[in-house]
Amino acid sequence: MQDLPLGWQSWSPIQKDIFRLPYWDYCPIQVPKFTKPSSISTKKPGISLWCSWHSNGTNINEGLILSQAHKFKNHKYVPEHILLDDGWCHLGDWGKPSSNKFPHWLDMLKELNNLDYKTGLWISPFMVDKKSALFQTHPDWIVKRDGKPLNVFASYPFFKDLTPKYLLDFTNPQAVEYLYHCFDNIISNWGVSLLKIDHLYAPYFAVDPKMATRASQAIVDLFGYLKTKYPYVYTIACGCPFDVASGLVDAVRISKDINSPQLKTLYPLHYLLYLKRKRLLESKLKISSTLNLPFGIDPDAVINEKDAENYHNLWKSGKIDVFGLGYNL
Repeated sequence: MQDLPLGWQSWSPIQKDIFRLPYWDYCPIQVPKFTKPSSISTKKPGISLWCSWHSNGTNINEGLILSQAHKFKNHKYVPEHILLDDGWCHLGDWGKPSSNKFPHWLDMLKELNNLDYKTGLWISPFMVDKKSALFQTHPDWIVKRDGKPLNVFASYPFFKDLTPKYLLDFTNPQAVEYLYHCFDNIISNWGVSLLKIDHLYAPYFAVDPKMATRASQAIVDLFGYLKTKYPYVYTIACGCPFDVASGLVDAVRISKDINSPQLKTLYPLHYLLYLKRKRLLESKLKISSTLNLPFGIDPDAVINEKDAENYHNLWKSGKIDVFGLGYNL
């Protein structure tokens, strides 16, 4: 396997922290060899998008989405895709949009299409929220440790338990079939043509070592399924080991969230975090430009006009493959 000088996966720093925190930045196991499909699709043209996460976090609804979609039609950089990030459903319920936030889900998707946008969705396929219908109806599909659901929202001690996220049993054929069925519905019935697939580090934190060694193969199988059945869908991998994603997705987000929407009211802290994340992003962009990487590069969503011009120029020149706008109008 190729040893890329970019960290273990898209959220990992280039240099290791002696405390190995947060947990998700560092692989907890020795990753074994895995089998990739023999045929890998050719590179797609770059795309542009507006991502709901960076200004709104999980506080999204159909009114906000449609309002921003209309406003961006007159923007300097008109995005091709409207990407609904985290918050459109409970994790695990990928076939059931929130009825409170999106009471007219299909009508909203139709209106986006009528505005000449393509629709994108954020999905964290291996994570399950305890509030989800999936967690309630299929507790047997959740990985357990000492008889309790395993929390794989691996961040910092204590803080990770404030918003626990549980691991879907990716070795359970029924759970995998359910997951693939959700993707089929999202693409075939909802017309989604962009997938931001997140938290792909999660399977590596399975408690059973034998199960954990199957983590890479589970992700590769999912990517292979999407590439084979839906070659026209653009896929962005986040929080995913680079070797696993290479050649099977269209872009890999190479850094952390450029900001934290939860901290935007705390300006000094929010700005310092933004500067730190931006330095990491730019350092990774420099390294990636010297490598012949078999996947596209996503610079993350820009959150102000000043950065937008710079990244838009990089996108137009073909140096990056995804140009993402992250601010509201």
